[in-house]
Amino acid sequence: MKGEYDDNLTFPFCGDITIQLANQSRESAHHCTKTLNLTKACGNKVVGRVTTKGDFARNDGWTQTEFVLLEDLKLNKSLSRQYLKKDCLKFRVLSVVLYD
Repeated sequence: MKGEYDDNLTFPFCGDITIQLANQSRESAHHCTKTLNLTKACGNKVVGRVTTKGDFARNDGWTQTEFVLLEDLKLNKSLSRQYLKKDCLKFRVLSVVLYD
């Protein structure tokens, strides 16, 4: 989605973005972490400048369709894991590494 600081960014945007879905149980382990690798090979639809406001979802085969299994969002007492708590998910951006 287009944001207010997009004009400050250089495009195409290439790099690695590491995102984490936080475990919201009392134990802070068992987070789910994924790294998105954005390269010029992904195509301009993915790494190019967003020109319109709207839905971020794409239908070009690149989008991450599974970050975590739906059944894994619920409380799992044996693993001390609960991603979904009070109808909320918490995501963190752990790192952004830009390529030239």
